[in-house]
Amino acid sequence: MKRKILAMGGVLAIVAAGGAAWLMLAGSGEPKTLAAYWDGAAEINAADKSGCLPLVMAVEAGDEAAAKYLIEQGADTDRADRNGVSALAAAAARGDFSLFEAVAAASKADLKAPQLMDKALDGGNVKIVKLLLEKGSDANAVLVFKGKHKPEEMPDYKDPRVITPLKKAVAAGRADIAAVLLDKGADGAAYFLAENVRTAAPELVRALGDKAGDLREIETGNTDLLTYAAETAPAGTLAYLIEKNAGDVNAALQRVLTHRKDAESTGAKAENGAAGAMSGTGGAERTAGTENGANAAEKNPSETAQIIELFLQNGARPTVAAMELMLAERRTDAYLALAQCSPNPNALTAKNESILMYAAENGYVDGVRFLLEQGADMWQAEADGRTVIGTAVKNAAKHSEVVALLEERLKDINEPGYNGETLLMLYAGSGRDADFARVAEKGGDIFKVDNAGKTLLMYAAEGGNTKIIDYLLNKGANIAAKDNAGRTALMYAAGSGRDAAARLLAEKGAKTGEADYEGKTVLMYAAEKGSPETAARLIDDGISFAAADNEGRTALMYAAGSGNVPMAEMLLEKGDDVDKTDVRGRTALAYAAKNGNAEIIRLIRDYGADIYLADKDGKQPVVYAIEQGNAEAFDLLTDGFMLFGSAVGRNGKTVLMYAIEGGNVQILRKVMDRGLTTLNKKDRFGRTALMYLVGEGRPDMVRELIQKGANVTARDNNGKTVLMYAAEGTAGVNMVTVLQNFWVDANTNINMRDSDGKTALMYAVSGKNSQLIKPHMLLARNANADATDDTGKTVLMYAVGNHEARVDAKAIEELLAAVKRIDQNDDNGRTALMYAAANPAADTGILEQLIEKGANVQAADNTGKTALMYAAEGGDIGKVRLLLAAGANASVQTQDGKTAADFAKGNGKCFADAVRKLLK
Repeated sequence: MKRKILAMGGVLAIVAAGGAAWLMLAGSGEPKTLAAYWDGAAEINAADKSGCLPLVMAVEAGDEAAAKYLIEQGADTDRADRNGVSALAAAAARGDFSLFEAVAAASKADLKAPQLMDKALDGGNVKIVKLLLEKGSDANAVLVFKGKHKPEEMPDYKDPRVITPLKKAVAAGRADIAAVLLDKGADGAAYFLAENVRTAAPELVRALGDKAGDLREIETGNTDLLTYAAETAPAGTLAYLIEKNAGDVNAALQRVLTHRKDAESTGAKAENGAAGAMSGTGGAERTAGTENGANAAEKNPSETAQIIELFLQNGARPTVAAMELMLAERRTDAYLALAQCSPNPNALTAKNESILMYAAENGYVDGVRFLLEQGADMWQAEADGRTVIGTAVKNAAKHSEVVALLEERLKDINEPGYNGETLLMLYAGSGRDADFARVAEKGGDIFKVDNAGKTLLMYAAEGGNTKIIDYLLNKGANIAAKDNAGRTALMYAAGSGRDAAARLLAEKGAKTGEADYEGKTVLMYAAEKGSPETAARLIDDGISFAAADNEGRTALMYAAGSGNVPMAEMLLEKGDDVDKTDVRGRTALAYAAKNGNAEIIRLIRDYGADIYLADKDGKQPVVYAIEQGNAEAFDLLTDGFMLFGSAVGRNGKTVLMYAIEGGNVQILRKVMDRGLTTLNKKDRFGRTALMYLVGEGRPDMVRELIQKGANVTARDNNGKTVLMYAAEGTAGVNMVTVLQNFWVDANTNINMRDSDGKTALMYAVSGKNSQLIKPHMLLARNANADATDDTGKTVLMYAVGNHEARVDAKAIEELLAAVKRIDQNDDNGRTALMYAAANPAADTGILEQLIEKGANVQAADNTGKTALMYAAEGGDIGKVRLLLAAGANASVQTQDGKTAADFAKGNGKCFADAVRKLLK
């Protein structure tokens, strides 16, 4: 603005220091307006050459004094400039409440107009928005429609073309404005919460969440709100959602561990995107309490750790799978945080091995150290018989630090494991001569035997290191010693394929013709797992390959049964009898078929084996291929003919039953084509082929089997019907087929009970194959929803207590509607609510449904145990929260004086602490 002095009547113009000329009333000294807006002579409501109005310019400049002066001089607050903006709209967009109030006082415009609310939201002043709402502005008005053609009926806020006040406030991250709008009835809290929960600031999430109803009912991304948010949302958001019980804390923790792998906080980065969408430079009231986190969001290496800790403190239970994942990704801090809250240091992974084994196998030293400190047992045998220390010794070349750590934990150098094995034995068995020598020098006892009578020499023979073997023999080890099963060191060497060790032992005088207490010879050990070279040398030394053990098994049978092709080939070349049978009538070909190795089956068959020779149970070799579903073996063992018998095996199974279990469709169809004579034959448990088939799927074959005459009303020895087998099977459609053929006489009934009192409906709602369609079909045909078995357990208890499949609220909706007695007790006094509370596979929503239906949260079983106690014992903090909110008594005790807090202790200290806080 050019500096100038204007003289206008009795008004004196004075040049301000900044170049702005203030017009002053003569003698008053009070500034009224800027000369830049109005020259004092022109029409005050007339636009200048640029189309600008004096009052609008003053308002847009934020000059309240000038605006008031111009209004006093008659400026029209509602007149629009060339851009269609009035002084009132400009004041709203400016975001200055005092200025807006002054302009609005002189305005005759409708303060309810959506356009004015739109401008107010641009300005971002919560007080202006609130004033407009108080004046009647619609919190759900359509501010903008972005479509080309406006529809007769305007769509709602979910339509991307529609902008509503709340949608605009949420997009700008304005929690304070969103809260005001929601208080005035703005729609869409749940919708906008689900859409923005991952990226919005915690304050905005809270504003939306407080008006969104029951957050447990909101699903997004095919999961609950908490689990969905866990992937990227900031810690404050997750803390709020946990407080609101908005989902499964365990699933959410798993999502955190899986997706938040960077040290950098992805949630903090996400907050950046929410800020700055609103324009304006409003006063303190605009920004107070609504900081979006954009300015403070920086790289925060500890946020993920803080979030993990947040979940653990709020009752999330670390799974072995989660700890395994952290170890695999070398996220030691996260692993330790989880491990400290794990109730069982000897817990098993999905592969049925301990987490200590997993850590040791992969060389995670910190993990091994922590687990040992927590009491994990390095001598405890895994399901496959391995111990942690034994496995670590075998992997010592890769993970020497782990072995050293385990050695440090030994009380003394000869400390035995549960099977009597010592560290020296383990090193001998792994063939590590340097470590063996080191431990021996420390006092390792070379004459010690384990609980099975296995000597150090036997371990060394199994390990195959001739240096260790030679050392032990020179120290006086007994080469002829036998373990408790009659096995010698030579048998261990031969059975392990240790040619050099076997040769050395034989040279040192080991007897090559000996057998163990079951008649199994050195040659048989070699044939099973050893090398042809060792076996050939034994045969050349005069050992008979035709010899049999106590069960009549020959070396060829051992080779065939283990799939040792080179060994079998060598024995056949030596002239072994290919059709010799054991005491059960099984040939080498039968053993090969049972093993399933097509190469060895072909080898033995090509040497002239009789493929149709049945054992004493009437079982031909091909039956093994049938029950395994091995099509290649099946073809090799039939030669185009189908001469297998009818009933086979001591269990009375027919070939058709084996084929169904094998699951190979091509084999099954071939067997079905000629299995009609045994169609309704029962095995020793009273099961028919149809019972096998309806549980395995294959609806087309179920229909075909029924058409061929299979008995649909048959019952097994326990009274279980074909319908019950179909109800618990994998394919719900099989129930349709069975039901269509079910009512063939007056004695059949959909509510028939087996010998335990279970009905088809109970089978349908329980087990790993529960499907909505199955109980629906039965309920539609008047199945009794209130039936009980012989223990008083109801259908509903079976459904909500099903541990084998995830049970959600939808799964029991139809059943729950049909149930008349929600609080029925079983013989132990338990109710359906207790079953659901105890079941880790039952969603929290199940409990909510039961409570809404009238389930008594204070009910106790025969021992005084309540649903709250079952939830605490089951380790589900969400269920604990829900039951407490429903009024469950936290201080009630069982007959032996236990409270819910006591039951929580079995899930680890972290979970117990979280429950204790809630109970207080």
